[in-house]
Amino acid sequence: MLPRVIVLAGLAAAVAQLQAAPPPEPSRGIAADGRVVTSPYGVPPPWGRDIVHLEKPHYPESLRTKHPEATGFFRLIFDLRTGRVREVIVERSSGYPDADANIVAALRQWRLKPNTWKEFEVHLSMGIGTKPPHI
Repeated sequence: MLPRVIVLAGLAAAVAQLQAAPPPEPSRGIAADGRVVTSPYGVPPPWGRDIVHLEKPHYPESLRTKHPEATGFFRLIFDLRTGRVREVIVERSSGYPDADANIVAALRQWRLKPNTWKEFEVHLSMGIGTKPPHI
């Protein structure tokens, strides 16, 4: 009887942790003038209005049979003069290498108005039935 009680107590603790999980971290951006701007998760960030081309990631065929949602956290570094992406850094992987590769490929095609942002971070999700990126 004692082992069952321990398992149930452990399960209850795990459920409590899931319910108390903190929201995803806020996104940060560095403006052209060097200001650091923080945007809480779920709130449209100020750099959203400066995106002139947003490419959606392709949902990998290898994940279609499983139907997972792939969510990651990415940092984009821009050429300030042109607004083109210089580098994409995977800050937190989605856990699916194919999804991460497709997200990075799409992010590399994003363009900003020139002289607006040096870099910023984005949370991106993709999967069957997911909403488009909240930028």
